[in-house]
Amino acid sequence: MIGVILAGGRATRLGELTRLTPKVLVEIGGKSVLEHQLKLFKKHEITKVFILTGHLGEQIANFCSDGSRFGMDVECLQEEDAQGTAGALRVLRDKINEDFLVVSGDIILDFDMSSFITYHEEHSDAIATFVVQDAEYPQHSDLVHIEDKKIRVLFLRPHQKDVQLPDINIASLYILSPRFLDFIPDGQCSIENDILPLVLDAEEKVYAYHTKEYVRDMGTPDRLKDARDSFGS
Repeated sequence: MIGVILAGGRATRLGELTRLTPKVLVEIGGKSVLEHQLKLFKKHEITKVFILTGHLGEQIANFCSDGSRFGMDVECLQEEDAQGTAGALRVLRDKINEDFLVVSGDIILDFDMSSFITYHEEHSDAIATFVVQDAEYPQHSDLVHIEDKKIRVLFLRPHQKDVQLPDINIASLYILSPRFLDFIPDGQCSIENDILPLVLDAEEKVYAYHTKEYVRDMGTPDRLKDARDSFGS
């Protein structure tokens, strides 16, 4: 399976730390987030990786080169203007003709990708499989209702205070079919906010992979501290 890392964001939530350094090169436990992700891909036999870059993308390209030092084939694709998490994927339409695994560049994880891939492959009718987790802060998260292993309803923020909500959120880790790319319009757009609703409205099957494994956003100072506490500073 091919891996894709979304590394185009400006990471403004991390302030001065990422003014001159892309967030995927922020270090946790003595290694950049990107190195953690690439080594996890390699561990699970994902050796062809596209990194979709934007802000300070030349630093990412210099860090990775062709990926040979990681025993991988890595290709960095630089976007001219910010396209969002879904818009950035448009560049892959002529490069990928098989299902592919996508991870956000601000995710630090200790995760069994092989089991995730197997789960996805067991559901051959899936246009996508999304990793989901118990929401620590439901009122501050985009939430999903799951039925028969599938995502049925998406609840985007902000939530009304008096509405009963599910307590499951999406964890920015996905396996997508190339057909998913057909739903992405021109312009800036998000996988979850913009494309997932279109896919669900079309009655395509989006499966949920519910896990308690360590899959965490490190994109704020507090969350970065938590990640460093977990992986070592």
